[in-house]
Amino acid sequence: MLAVRGTMLTLLAGGALGGPPVLDVREIPHGRRHLRIFARYGRLSPGEGFLVNNHGPKPLRREFEATRTGTHTCDYLESRRETWRVRIGKATVDA
Repeated sequence: MLAVRGTMLTLLAGGALGGPPVLDVREIPHGRRHLRIFARYGRLSPGEGFLVNNHGPKPLRREFEATRTGTHTCDYLESRRETWRVRIGKATVDA
């Protein structure tokens, strides 16, 4: 909760969020992982993305396809038994 508050204060003050765009969900309780992932996705601009670590993406991918059809990208970078790395992005809009 403190991280969310810090993020909001930084943005409200006109600052930018730094650091690598990685969301490591290993420490997030299972019932809250998708909420955190979709919140991060909601802050993306078209063409931007972030990495999700250590999360088997099939249910997540189905949820994206059901609720945000055609607006996202999902690229598997690493898929091993203990380690998953997925890049989730907001699709660019063709003009």
